[in-house]
Amino acid sequence: MNFKTHLINEKYKNLFTDSDKEQYKQEVYDLLQNSYKKVEGGLAGSGFENPDEMIKKIKMWKLVFKKGKLVTAAMYKDKFGRKLVAFGTSGKDGLKPLGEIIEEDFKRSYVELSGPALNWIENWYKPLLKKYQVSSKRAVEVLNLMPSEYRIYNEDKYEREIGGKWHIKTMAGTPGKDIITYD
Repeated sequence: MNFKTHLINEKYKNLFTDSDKEQYKQEVYDLLQNSYKKVEGGLAGSGFENPDEMIKKIKMWKLVFKKGKLVTAAMYKDKFGRKLVAFGTSGKDGLKPLGEIIEEDFKRSYVELSGPALNWIENWYKPLLKKYQVSSKRAVEVLNLMPSEYRIYNEDKYEREIGGKWHIKTMAGTPGKDIITYD
């Protein structure tokens, strides 16, 4: 399946250009900030300082709308392949589409999960997580981390220091695929 065919068959709105992202930037930013408000440290990191930074630094946005309302957003960087770096929903309406995105994306992208996101995946998508979970040893290789930047927690979890605190993480999906490669 080629790139154009995939986009036609997919029910999500994929945004790559600054002009496409411009019209949704505040809505997406607000949804993500709200989704991460209960996460210790909130939504932090390069590209999430404000809506304009998201346009500049987050290469691909995948959005789901229901009745014209944004219900799900997934954000990707091209970092050792297509990496899901943030996702959120407007509430219950967005959970099913988010699960569908994650189920499909584990085949063509990867994500580092921790905290509430990891708990949600472990509770609702455990067989899928187990199928696509990357060993902790491979994860630190993919991320090109120095030994001082991580600690192995167990076979499939590791710790990384973020914002001065250590967080248990796991990697899942398929690292190394370019952001526009869907085979």
